[in-house]
Amino acid sequence: MISEIGVIFAVAYALCIVLRPHWLVWVLSAALPFSHTAMFIVGDNGVSPFWVGAIVAAGRLAYLSLRSRWTLLGRGFFRAWANIALLAFLVYSVFITIVGPLIFEGMPVITPRGGLDSQVDDLATLSFQVSNLAQGVYVILGVLLVIYVVVEKNVTPRVIEAAIVLGLALALFKHLAPGLWPYAWFDNSPSNFYSWVAEGRRERGSFAEPSILGMFLAMSLAYLVSAIVRATLRQRIYYAILTAVGVYMYAVSYTGTALLALGATAGLGFLVVVIMAIRQASRRQLLYLGGGFLAGLVVVIAFWPIINQMTVALVIEKLGTSSFDNRGASNEIAWELFLDTFGLGAGLGSNRPSSLFFMLLSCVGAVGTLTYLWFVSTYAFTAWKSVTYRAVSWSLLAVFIAQVTAKPDLSMPFLWLLIALAAVPYTSAIRNEAGVVTTRRRHAHGPTSGRRAVPRFGPSRKTEKVQ
Repeated sequence: MISEIGVIFAVAYALCIVLRPHWLVWVLSAALPFSHTAMFIVGDNGVSPFWVGAIVAAGRLAYLSLRSRWTLLGRGFFRAWANIALLAFLVYSVFITIVGPLIFEGMPVITPRGGLDSQVDDLATLSFQVSNLAQGVYVILGVLLVIYVVVEKNVTPRVIEAAIVLGLALALFKHLAPGLWPYAWFDNSPSNFYSWVAEGRRERGSFAEPSILGMFLAMSLAYLVSAIVRATLRQRIYYAILTAVGVYMYAVSYTGTALLALGATAGLGFLVVVIMAIRQASRRQLLYLGGGFLAGLVVVIAFWPIINQMTVALVIEKLGTSSFDNRGASNEIAWELFLDTFGLGAGLGSNRPSSLFFMLLSCVGAVGTLTYLWFVSTYAFTAWKSVTYRAVSWSLLAVFIAQVTAKPDLSMPFLWLLIALAAVPYTSAIRNEAGVVTTRRRHAHGPTSGRRAVPRFGPSRKTEKVQ
């Protein structure tokens, strides 16, 4: 069955396929605020618009590859270490997901659908379940999405702004006009739990719970603050308005996930700015930097009661809950599962602790964790070195921190789309180093084909003109 939201995205994807295929990336970004809304409902499972779009993107990638006679990526793509790590992660994850539940059957685990708090003291036993199959498919689609975004034309880092604008608009509308909000349209997936605790006091926007809204806000604010630095005056006004809405939504969501992610990202960003300023800035610029720091300190002191309620009080409240204790216990269980499986992992979808890092260790073992961290960190660092994609790298860092601290979901659309965008400058750098050649198809009777030239990686060489 297709949902109301599903009809809208079905039309959007159809228009992309027929009219403007390269718009597909923008529609995928617009699908991020609907990460916990089902586009299709099959039995007790729901598929979100983003992952339906990822299937469409996989089809588009196959079409482009066939049209280019499989030279779309070329040899240079597979010689880059981060891309090799991406493919190694895919292969090993699928392999251990198939054999892991069979080899280590009966080991104590926390199943994804059983609820963390209720299973910490009453663990389930490992066996092959539908969650193993689902998580394996998500990883396959995620990797194909990364490759598709890399090869698609006209992809810009501003693609993520479609998600930011739409997500903030939906959250603000729901908060200001809750009586008009169509809950049945958004809270429709049988496989998701939707938070109703303190509804109205803790806003969750179009997502399933406040913590996921917090992760979205961390992604949005990290991008906006970074982008505003090098924007034009008109763009700065636009980014400033979105930033104000994001800060307001953070205040009404009262989420520790956003606090941890934004706090860590802001701290690292401040450290980077200070180091760059000391190494490159003049004495006058250093005075400006010091003055800005003092001005910020004055603002913090002046509004300390509000800041204290939004930060320190929130942290103390979270630390005093049983949920915090259960999250720590779940990570310990994941570490024990990692050791019990001899570092191999139990397979994707087999165990769900509180942290993405411990989820990776317990599910895909040392090999999967190391390869995953390798390609994510390489893509992020290369994007940071690119002025154009720097905001994407900070946004990716914020989402990654949020997932490491509180959201161990490898199928979360935010992370995969940001990884894909961060991979664009990395692949461009590889292309520039390897050189881009133009291949021509020869006609059956000799003359050059009228088909468009296809770029590929490989050593530079001039094509000979066919008589």
